Amino acid sequence: MVHLRQVILDNIRKQLQPVAVQYHGIVTPMRSTAVPEEDLPSFIVLYTSDQTTPDGVVYDDTTGQELTRLNHRLTVNVVIHFKGRKDPSKEFDQLAASVERALPPSSLGNMVIDMLLTATDHFIDAGTAQSLGAGRMVFDVTYCTFAGYPDRQA
Repeated sequence: MVHLRQVILDNIRKQLQPVAVQYHGIVTPMRSTAVPEEDLPSFIVLYTSDQTTPDGVVYDDTTGQELTRLNHRLTVNVVIHFKGRKDPSKEFDQLAASVERALPPSSLGNMVIDMLLTATDHFIDAGTAQSLGAGRMVFDVTYCTFAGYPDRQA
């Protein structure tokens, strides 16, 4: 049994796969080592928070019980590592635009209520004004589960 949150992240990774293929890069979950240059650009999909609030008690057809529905606000980061050799700002913007087209405001096949881009950051060294060859896009994803059934959409 996997939390619905993980299923959502896996689906976002699948939607980004064509973007990675287009640029000869990779899509991956959270990394534990440096990304090899030959794998750039790299699109890393992870979540940084999942805030939950109860939303009343509703009847669940599957269990035949009344269960507390939980609203989730999931913050998903798509971290983009890129080569950035000639024009890093332009390269990042091109990759970010491709990600935004691949992840439009959507319901991920009715799995979520909404998914909206809320921020885009190109990481720059403040002391040198030099690109760090990375940036991120932040998406707010709203979805519902039942209390006690984190793997099921409510």
